[in-house]
Amino acid sequence: MRGFSAGELVLIWGMIGVAGGIAGSGLMRYLAPWLAVPRYYATAVNEYDSTVVRHLPGRMMLGKDAADPAMRWFMEGLPKGERIPWASWTIPLAAWLGFVLLMYAANCAFAREQGHPSDHHTTLGWFLVPDKVLA
Repeated sequence: MRGFSAGELVLIWGMIGVAGGIAGSGLMRYLAPWLAVPRYYATAVNEYDSTVVRHLPGRMMLGKDAADPAMRWFMEGLPKGERIPWASWTIPLAAWLGFVLLMYAANCAFAREQGHPSDHHTTLGWFLVPDKVLA
């Protein structure tokens, strides 16, 4: 049985890194709620409309106000018998997709730029094995 080539290992490592970053709690835990939270909690008392919401692009937010069914159902739960209003989510998710893709491209470019020249002459598993074993 042959082992993976260097190119295959880089591809596998990259796929795991990207998948782990996307599914990690850093972005996906907070992205969906922040599409709805500012407008949902905006009241005359906290003045979110004048201090927060007016600075956010409308296409990156879910709904126009707290009465929007998609926003209300996201925050309070989907009523029985109702379907998820995917049409309301299309534009905000598409707008954020562009940002997310640019963020990951910048992250990959930064990681590539920060690579040390000696990294190109080592195996991908070098950080998992103690130096005594490699010697």
